[in-house]
Amino acid sequence: MKGELYPCIETGKKYMIGSVDKGLDAEYIRKIIKIEKTQNTRCLQCKEYKENKCRICSCLFGNYENTGNCYIPSEINCELTRHVNNIFREKYSEEQVAMLRKHYRREL
Repeated sequence: MKGELYPCIETGKKYMIGSVDKGLDAEYIRKIIKIEKTQNTRCLQCKEYKENKCRICSCLFGNYENTGNCYIPSEINCELTRHVNNIFREKYSEEQVAMLRKHYRREL
């Protein structure tokens, strides 16, 4: 992995978008950019997704590695997300959760 560039920490060699020596593969990057956030009806109907508390469904490369489909997250990741969010709801006030979200989530 010397000088190789990837779109995400979750991806392997087959998703390499370029290298420091050879530059970027612009055509492949354009293809990746056109991928929609999700087309998965299970995600679109999920409370965590609707409330913008889930990033699992938008981790396209991680989803592809785990399920073979970039739009379908693994069920264990969904369960973990629901579980962690439930802990936050039980243990922290809405203000505390909002502060943590603001601090750790960097929206573009």
